Amino acid sequence: PMRISFAGGGTDIPQFFEEHGGVVINATIDKYCHASIIKRADSKITIASDISEGEYILDTRKIQYDNNFDLIKAVIKITKPEFGLDIHLHNDIPPGRGLGASASLAVLITKLITQLQGIEYNDNKIEEIAYKAERDELKIKGGWQDQYAAVTGGFNYMEFKKDQQIIYPLKLKDNIINEF
Repeated sequence: PMRISFAGGGTDIPQFFEEHGGVVINATIDKYCHASIIKRADSKITIASDISEGEYILDTRKIQYDNNFDLIKAVIKITKPEFGLDIHLHNDIPPGRGLGASASLAVLITKLITQLQGIEYNDNKIEEIAYKAERDELKIKGGWQDQYAAVTGGFNYMEFKKDQQIIYPLKLKDNIINEF
């Protein structure tokens, strides 16, 4: 799911919270990133999306960043599947709207590829891979709240400290949620 941040954006960036601590309040909304992935017998990767024309084709052994589906490439580079993939993407809302769509996509693709590999990672590992794809591989600046929100869902109070991150789900009554 995509998310809306109510307070604390920026305090989830490691350079900030490792020194000062951080707190974020956010909620996921009923807008999603969708993907289907089919395992191939070769090393070819095809990517089709509702926001681009045609198919993008590459090889798992020759991944280069060129501003075409780089986030998916970064996840593939980290997860290292030993097979090709046919990927089709669809977003309820186009990326770039400030709703954490890239993190939702990274979490989704990570989960799908690792399941095809027969690996069942816990939520923390999925968040970590999605974070590394954006922040370490692609050098995109940002914090952790988007990845946590995409995995956890719901309304959350998130605390960021040097040695740990804690997510507290907020239990809100329906009438309060409807007000938001």
